[in-house]
Amino acid sequence: MSGSLVRRAAIPVSALLTALLVLVSCGDEMGVAEVQTHAPLPEPDRLPAQPLAAWYQGGFAGKRLVFWGNSTVSNAVYFFDQLNRHAVPGGALEGLNPLQVMNYGSNGASLAALLNGQGAYPVSSVIAAHPDLLVIRGPLINDVRGGRTTLAQAIALLDTALQQIRAASPRTAILLTTENSLLNADPGGQGFVQPAAAAQQYTDILHAAVMAFDGRYPNVEVVDIMAALYGTTSPQTSPWMADQLHPNEAGQRAEAELIIQIIGL
Repeated sequence: MSGSLVRRAAIPVSALLTALLVLVSCGDEMGVAEVQTHAPLPEPDRLPAQPLAAWYQGGFAGKRLVFWGNSTVSNAVYFFDQLNRHAVPGGALEGLNPLQVMNYGSNGASLAALLNGQGAYPVSSVIAAHPDLLVIRGPLINDVRGGRTTLAQAIALLDTALQQIRAASPRTAILLTTENSLLNADPGGQGFVQPAAAAQQYTDILHAAVMAFDGRYPNVEVVDIMAALYGTTSPQTSPWMADQLHPNEAGQRAEAELIIQIIGL
């Protein structure tokens, strides 16, 4: 299942996105911390078929779901609205209390900063929450978009985060997703990507860093949201993007539906 969006009677992605297009009409960067270094990533172990098995077991009543990332999480109001529509009788998240769906997005924070205790929700707060399921969206955009983080460094940052969380909260199931691709144009002139022409290079790093963990850890499932929805080639414009960096309402709602295919029953 790792790296795939196909589980149980999943809705075909193409049909889902078409339906959502009809449905929807419509950051200061924080400091960089020193990266804890690790030995090279281990060879994949024999992993269970369902890294999220503990999350599914026994239904969702009384469970806590945390989403961790940067502004693409903290500002994703339509994502959470769409997600909570499934936490109803007969819904894919039936039994889940919407008050236990936690937005741990830190606007403007790099992953390096979150590992260094900065941001609204640093890694220590994620560990303290002890979620039953932790969805990590990247979160590397603010590390990468200014050209200061290589692929090797991005992988090291993610590995540090995963090792800390898995060690301190071993009962937490983790869903690690790729982020959105970056537009290779800056229609709003916000200057989020520097230089703007490097958008594809940065997108490649964002994608490859997350996918490097596919099948690496027994309780970590990797899902390629970027490829499934936004595309891995940086476009000039996108029906899913509000600006060069952030998904719009349509993108947020479509992404929520893809996540539901993974975490719902």
